[in-house]
Amino acid sequence: MIQEPLSALHSCEVSASLLKRVRQLQNTLTEIETSLQEKHLRCCLFPELGGIEEITKATLQLSARRFGALIAVERNTSLEDLVKSGTLINAELSASLLLSLFYPGSPLHDGAVIVRNEKVIAGGCILPLSADHKSFKAMGLGTRHRAGVGLSQVSDAAVFIVSEQSG
Repeated sequence: MIQEPLSALHSCEVSASLLKRVRQLQNTLTEIETSLQEKHLRCCLFPELGGIEEITKATLQLSARRFGALIAVERNTSLEDLVKSGTLINAELSASLLLSLFYPGSPLHDGAVIVRNEKVIAGGCILPLSADHKSFKAMGLGTRHRAGVGLSQVSDAAVFIVSEQSG
């Protein structure tokens, strides 16, 4: 009779220890997943994109803070006409610059940022909207998403969208 409570106590300790190890494994797997996603972006999806590390850092932080963002990285198709719709910046690409530009209340936070050759060329840019308004409305997605998809429909730009609502 005395051994039964001891074995139950031992069983609880073992369960608690196993749960702790599972949590540690989950955290490790999450870190591995993030690292693999970043590597996959850099080397497989966008091997020619410079500055992907800075964009990745910024989008992760913007997402965590639920700050909306729209970043277009020029590839082969020139985005010069769209650059003219915004404010010229011509600064070195960095995560901190992107965070500043998309900070709520910043004069340029609602428009798109255009990146060319690892430089933020312009901010507050107006992008073409996708014509499929009904689908976006049905999914609860707004103008930022329509603009990102719209640009991807008319150019080969890499477009990164961070939702204000869902992060």
